Amino acid sequence: MKRLLLTLLLIYTTSLYAQSISYGRAQQGKTVIWGIIENENFIEIEKAPWISTKKTGKVFKTLSLKLLAPVNPSKVLAIGLNYRSHSGESGAKKPELFAKFPSSIQTSGDISIPSVATNIHYEGELVIVIGKKLKNATIEEARNAIFGITIGNDISERNWQSEDLQWIRAKASDGFAPVGPYLITGVDWSDLLISTYVNGKLRQNESTAMLIHSPEEIVSWTSKYLTLEPGDVIFTGTPGRTQAIKNGDIVEVKIEELGSLVNRFVWE
Repeated sequence: MKRLLLTLLLIYTTSLYAQSISYGRAQQGKTVIWGIIENENFIEIEKAPWISTKKTGKVFKTLSLKLLAPVNPSKVLAIGLNYRSHSGESGAKKPELFAKFPSSIQTSGDISIPSVATNIHYEGELVIVIGKKLKNATIEEARNAIFGITIGNDISERNWQSEDLQWIRAKASDGFAPVGPYLITGVDWSDLLISTYVNGKLRQNESTAMLIHSPEEIVSWTSKYLTLEPGDVIFTGTPGRTQAIKNGDIVEVKIEELGSLVNRFVWE
């Protein structure tokens, strides 16, 4: 009986994550379009994928388009201290919530850093994207409301973080929330390796299995205070230690099954 139950659980889990789909958002002429990424093709769909995945019949070469961040959120939220390797052995007893701004969102490419910034750090993270309107959600409702996942870098200016009353400058300056390049569905987020490289050297390397608060726990807890809307994003926390970067450094955040987010940091 135990073996049968384990087999059924494996079949059920496999069916949940049997097929991953990559969605992208791009500039096509003067129009912003959404699409399904298949091999080298960008297959246009009518709307954001949590609304409709109906195909328009138009197909573009992905390389011919200017890729944008695969989200256009009303809210950009983030969780701090969510790995013991980052927060200390005790960890955070509840999700430590803070906010970034939609204007902080961008994707791979150059990030313009304010000239007065002196202590910029990378933070490679798994980012979850909400697909349903949610308030006071149970864990199960929260799990079902997560549309997909992507890669993020919660850029932080540590001096401002300690100097200011709020983390607006430190965490929410323009471009301080790069995500992408794609939004992925059908991937089990419970055990994905996050690796961050600075100029090709490995700086962070830990699995999402080590999250103190899981994505569904984060969503459920957050929904008790904020109404989550389709398209909203939540950064789930960074593992390990981070270091200051300098002008011209290239930071790559890789998450298995999701790809790579690559940014060059350029001081204004």
